[in-house]
Amino acid sequence: MLKLINIAIGLKKIEADYIPENSDKSAHITLDIKTRDYTAENIKEFGSMYGRMAANGLIKTLDELKSGKRKEIPEERLVMWY
Repeated sequence: MLKLINIAIGLKKIEADYIPENSDKSAHITLDIKTRDYTAENIKEFGSMYGRMAANGLIKTLDELKSGKRKEIPEERLVMWY
């Protein structure tokens, strides 16, 4: 689980900070809206998995905005997986 905060969208990219579960450390992620390629800072003790999950959360946010399910960018988003 992680939390996306400070979510911002521009013409070409969406970005946010993410905080892994049980952590007070955050990292930044930027996702290209067209290609959906992302660049994420990794938090050393958590590895790259959290960056991938943060990207999935941003992609889901984009999909919800495009479909009309969401009208505006949320202030924060909780990303969960099993």
